[in-house]
Amino acid sequence: MTGILSHAVTFVRRPSPNADLPFGAADLRWVTNTSTLIFGKSDAILVDTFMTLDENRTLIDWFASFGRNLRYVYVTHGHVDHYYGVHQILESFPNARAISNPESAARAREDSSPERVQSQWNVMFPGQMDQNPTSPEPFDADHLDLEGHRIQFIQTGFTDTQDSSAIWVPDLRLVVAGDAAYNNIHQWTAETTAESREEWARAAEELAKLNPVHVVAGHKDPGRDDSPQILAETAQYLRDFNSAATHSSTALELYTAMLERYPAARQPRSPMGRSTSCKALREALVQTRIDSRSLFGESVPVLHFVGSSKQILSSADIKQLSGRDRCGSVRYRLSDGTRSARSRRRQRARSR
Repeated sequence: MTGILSHAVTFVRRPSPNADLPFGAADLRWVTNTSTLIFGKSDAILVDTFMTLDENRTLIDWFASFGRNLRYVYVTHGHVDHYYGVHQILESFPNARAISNPESAARAREDSSPERVQSQWNVMFPGQMDQNPTSPEPFDADHLDLEGHRIQFIQTGFTDTQDSSAIWVPDLRLVVAGDAAYNNIHQWTAETTAESREEWARAAEELAKLNPVHVVAGHKDPGRDDSPQILAETAQYLRDFNSAATHSSTALELYTAMLERYPAARQPRSPMGRSTSCKALREALVQTRIDSRSLFGESVPVLHFVGSSKQILSSADIKQLSGRDRCGSVRYRLSDGTRSARSRRRQRARSR
């Protein structure tokens, strides 16, 4: 061991896409991303990058101000806002390695394909995205050594997406939680189920058992400390969401319930995302017209939801969401006239 470790946290804030929200305080419609630097006398590890070109230029300048040798960039999971700066950072610091668990590396590689860049990221963030993104390399080990200090990787399972991870630094009593923890930000639940949200809650509680002093959330309210209390808050939010979902019959009811329980939380788009991807499918029929503005690079039906404006989903997305493991029994009609399996069974029963 050559010296004492330290850590520092920086963040970027950007508007959250909220055009379709039925209501909610306008001054809360933003989201942040964090990036955490763990550094010793000479070397450093950066945990997670930012998303856009300008955001990552700012991150590079911030890191350079510490005057350390960047050894690793660790990516906690495969969401684009956590890894998309890898290419820029490795160009600036070519001796560094970008790593993540193998599953997150595979997802990042898929989401960094030229087809995905053109059909999704350039559509969502025109003129803001690196056109040659680099994914992290798969890394199987459960820890690294930084100047004699152990940097441990903890696999947290399904948090706001699958195959997530966090970092534990015993000598700092520090958890860099990735998206296993949120800090006064509405949690992104659009990829989750009731079961995976409970898994996520338990993962946050397992991190709390490490007895950390500092917990850095992947998304945080800049006005709040990196308190270990956010792990319990994250778990409670998820269980409140499950309870609200059980007692809601529409997307709007679920959205309203979560904003009433968490009126000061930032990014109200998050609960609406999950509300529309599940609850509203029960209310929606796919329109006959085709909309070519798909974020997925294909022509897809347009769904019109009660309580929100609209959300564009591909046929494959609808079929995935219609499974019991996602949203329960959901009825839908595609623009070509086909129906879900349950709808077809009901139609046949009525015709007998």
